[in-house]
Amino acid sequence: MNILFPLLLLTSALPSAESAFAMNSSEIQSPSRTDEMILHNDIRMTRLSNNQMMPMIGFGAGNVPRSHVGALVADAIQPDKKIYLIDTARESKNEALIAEGIVAGAERCNTEDVKPEIHVITKVWYTHLGYNRTKLAVEDSLEAFRDALESDKVDVKLHIQLHYPRCYESIEWMDCDNEEAVLDEKVKQVGPDPRLDPRNSLKGSWTYLEDLYLSANFPVASIGVSNFALADLEEVQEYSRVQPHTLQINMWSVLYDPLLVEHCRRHNIHLQVYNALQSTMSSLEYVAKAVPSSTMTPGQAVISWLVKQDISVFPRTSKITRLSENSATDIASMPSFSPKQMEDIEFALRRGFGEDDIIEELPIPPSADVVSWFLAITSLIVIVVTIRAPSVSSPPKPLKATPKTGRRKRLKPKHRSREVFKVREKAPVHIGRSQWLVSYLLKQMRL
Repeated sequence: MNILFPLLLLTSALPSAESAFAMNSSEIQSPSRTDEMILHNDIRMTRLSNNQMMPMIGFGAGNVPRSHVGALVADAIQPDKKIYLIDTARESKNEALIAEGIVAGAERCNTEDVKPEIHVITKVWYTHLGYNRTKLAVEDSLEAFRDALESDKVDVKLHIQLHYPRCYESIEWMDCDNEEAVLDEKVKQVGPDPRLDPRNSLKGSWTYLEDLYLSANFPVASIGVSNFALADLEEVQEYSRVQPHTLQINMWSVLYDPLLVEHCRRHNIHLQVYNALQSTMSSLEYVAKAVPSSTMTPGQAVISWLVKQDISVFPRTSKITRLSENSATDIASMPSFSPKQMEDIEFALRRGFGEDDIIEELPIPPSADVVSWFLAITSLIVIVVTIRAPSVSSPPKPLKATPKTGRRKRLKPKHRSREVFKVREKAPVHIGRSQWLVSYLLKQMRL
């Protein structure tokens, strides 16, 4: 391999890399968002940028079997659990079932002087992007939640998000052509296919959510986005009258997208994580070793770790017993973590992910190429260090290679196929700029 190639690659990459990581250290250390964790009615709450109080621990009802949804929601909002935040989406087709569960649960726990305040998040699917299509989708959601919204037994706060910024042709499960083809004719009549003009379709959707939020007729509690990359989020912020109050992401983004996380903190956008436990199943054994405790399960430790960082979380389950285990009341009673334990949990989560989502493991080079590789890598490190780019924070502990192959075992979370991974735009949390550049270049140089 020509040793000059990686050096030239590094030289050409420096301007874009430098601009990508140009974050003022004071911005990182002193984000404008106040990460206040409020204990109200024995549960953890957060305050959104519009001053709306919101529970931090919820129930993810998106993919729960329809036969279980109503009973689980009704049980979740009981006084012994106080799970007052329900997360779903229009695409899940269970909004009416959730409304029934809320009303039934409120009747069981209602007292004459206090009505439970239940927060519900729903989302507009990417087939309904564009002003009029989004308007139609939201109207359908409001109709589905009507019984709960009009009940005198409960106070429902509705939060609406855009589920995705667009349909991605490159993602296999997003069958963009077929989904558009099978849409109801009334949807096609009110607005064009959003793929014809993706940017204006997204703008139109956000404009409608703003109009809804600012209206006197039916002001929603907040509006936000989900599964948005940093570039998409910044685009919305450029033309918005109302900044997104929330961004819902997956656990992968929390661990490996520091630029997105820091951007949200600087702009008072509250982070929420879905599928947190299902996506970290391979990490839980490491979490158990990192925080050995008889007072909490590994799953509870992961939830507490997120809440400690002012990140809301929606554990998903179809079992009442698991609902109790991850309830808002139980998590609120958990002991706090030390800084060392917070670091250990993060490392355990990374270990479960295998760290291969960012950097694919390099094959062991033939012995004849070892010297060339050593010289190339050394040259890269020297050049990057010369740039004197400050590190975001200390690098993580190194992962041990598998003895037989020299490679780490690639562990894929179950949700991987359903996520939008923009790998080239992301750098690992707590990895310095220099280290990230070297890692990226090594990936490009693999045999």
